[in-house]
Amino acid sequence: MDGKGHLRKSFFPCPSVPSVDIQIRFLGLFLQLPVASAGIRCYPGFVKRIALLALSTAAFAGEAKTIVETTVESPARTYFRSEASYIAEADYEGSAPRGTNKGSGSAWSGRLQLGVVRQLPSLHMLSNSGGTWQLRLGVDHERFEFDHDSALPLPSRLQHVAGVVALEYTVGRQIGVIIEARPGVYFENDIGSNAWNCPVLFGVGIPINDRFTLAIAGRVDPLGKYPVIGGPGFVWKISDSVTLSAVPPEPRLTWTATDELKLWLGGEWAGGSFRTDKRTREPALSGAVVSYSDLRVGLGATWTRGHWSLEAGAGVSVDREWDYHRTDRTFSTSEAAPFIKFAARAAW
Repeated sequence: MDGKGHLRKSFFPCPSVPSVDIQIRFLGLFLQLPVASAGIRCYPGFVKRIALLALSTAAFAGEAKTIVETTVESPARTYFRSEASYIAEADYEGSAPRGTNKGSGSAWSGRLQLGVVRQLPSLHMLSNSGGTWQLRLGVDHERFEFDHDSALPLPSRLQHVAGVVALEYTVGRQIGVIIEARPGVYFENDIGSNAWNCPVLFGVGIPINDRFTLAIAGRVDPLGKYPVIGGPGFVWKISDSVTLSAVPPEPRLTWTATDELKLWLGGEWAGGSFRTDKRTREPALSGAVVSYSDLRVGLGATWTRGHWSLEAGAGVSVDREWDYHRTDRTFSTSEAAPFIKFAARAAW
């Protein structure tokens, strides 16, 4: 979200749909005919006849004010995002009913997103601020790997494979309203019908002035410890080069050093809710739902050129937690650990 009240989606720009608008002005009247660009290619004679008809009609009327204008918009965009992070070893402890309840371990995570974005011209009438409604479709795969050195009943990995269906309202290259569903399977190793989940993200920006915007963002997660969670935030454009975005899950203070380079300081929440595998050693946790969370603070830089954006960051993972909230069992780190992170984004 930027300082004008639009939710910012940094990993892809706002695309547009191929179309041609034929505008005809005759005797003080104005007519605009939208024609799909595919139709122009298939029936070029149709467009030519419309233009000739408008010109000839104006000539007979004795007023040469007919104007034929065409606007060709760019095609739908494809977006791509990949990121990876590593967290060093940290001690953790939990509520084990018997035996040891302490251990340590490191973790790494990776994520890949691919998709397309297309405008929805039929919904433009719903807006009077010059914005655009668009549909984003894609796939999303994220995976967390854990290296444990104890016998605690913790998963070795957590992952999801999901589709992405999002409806967005954009103004320029910024997003002001978003509703995004991610239906898919959220699991440890084995995929079962009970691993199905469909988290929904939502957000809206309410501009107060040119430099300050209120934001409301949230998440609905049927498998989560809190099925509905969210709250207010804000985006404050402190100066032309400094912006404070206090919007979860990734609040940041950003300084625009150059047109291509941004430096940032901020936080991040990573994780989700997953269905674990069947196990015999801990019957209460066999096939249980676990909510994993990783809270981080750090700094980094983002470099953008053309269609590509590269990001590198480092900092401290303040707290990692595995919460079997339906069985009242929780394991969490007892100390902070350093982390590094790399990401690449593109849109074309």
